[in-house]
Amino acid sequence: MTKETVGFIVENGKFKRVFQDYLNYFFLIFPLAMACVGYAMLSAYFRFRDNGNLLFPAICIISLGLFGVYYVLIRLHANISFIAIPFNNDVELDDFSEKLKSVFKKAEIYPDKNLRTIVVVTRTSAFSWGERVTIIFERASILVNSKPCGTQPMTVLKDSLNVKRVMRVIEGMQ
Repeated sequence: MTKETVGFIVENGKFKRVFQDYLNYFFLIFPLAMACVGYAMLSAYFRFRDNGNLLFPAICIISLGLFGVYYVLIRLHANISFIAIPFNNDVELDDFSEKLKSVFKKAEIYPDKNLRTIVVVTRTSAFSWGERVTIIFERASILVNSKPCGTQPMTVLKDSLNVKRVMRVIEGMQ
């Protein structure tokens, strides 16, 4: 991580999008296709009105498709966004890193005293191929982000669990 990257994150509250972030929007195809199939079923119902069994499944498939689109968009936005946690205490990065080691037992922790950042790289689990938790110490708050490593576009709950773990460490230090 560079000083310019940290400055951009502090100013905007999120990572700058890179090509890989845009490629992840490819995963919108399935829920959009599902919504289109539901729309085709609904259209056939209104056009032919012969088969009354299409209305309810069409509405369900459209709803699931639109919910899928919403979910994918929210998850992809969460991958680049940081959560600001108020924190007024002056903390040593080494102390904070040691507390993180007790919470992230099998993770690799990389503190950077010059940039006042800590990067935690977790290992593969049942719900994730590994996460990259970025912690940036600002003047009156700590910025936290957890995003999947590698080619995995999003996780179901692993990133929010990692942020909650960091929040527990912060609460323990106040």
